Amino acid sequence: MARSNAALANTIVAAVPTQALNPDGYSRAAQVASLFGICEATLWRWSRESRCPAPTRLSAGVTAFRNRDLLDWSADPAGWTERNGGPKAIPAVRLPASRTTRRNASMRSVRA
Repeated sequence: MARSNAALANTIVAAVPTQALNPDGYSRAAQVASLFGICEATLWRWSRESRCPAPTRLSAGVTAFRNRDLLDWSADPAGWTERNGGPKAIPAVRLPASRTTRRNASMRSVRA
C-alpha cells in the first residue's frame, strides 16, 4: 500500500539529525533540502503549501529559513502543519499559449 505524501514527509523530517542546525542561525534552501534529503523544488512547494516553515527574505538576493522554525517543524511535522493552518491547495495557473501554438492556430483558421 502506498503511503500518502504527508506520511512520507513526516518520515523524512523525523529522520533528520537536527543537532546540525544552530537554533539562532539561518539556512539557505540548498542546505535545508540536503539536510532533509529532499530536492529544493519540494522544499519550496512545501513552503508554499504551508507544509514547512516559510523562508525569510534577508536582503534583495538572499532568502533563508530560520533554523529555530526548522527545528520546531522537524520535532513534530504533522503537529506543526496543523498549528500553522494545514496544507493549502495551490490553485492551478493556466499559462498563455506560446507563440508557436498561436501561430499554428491562426494557420489552421487561414487554411479552413
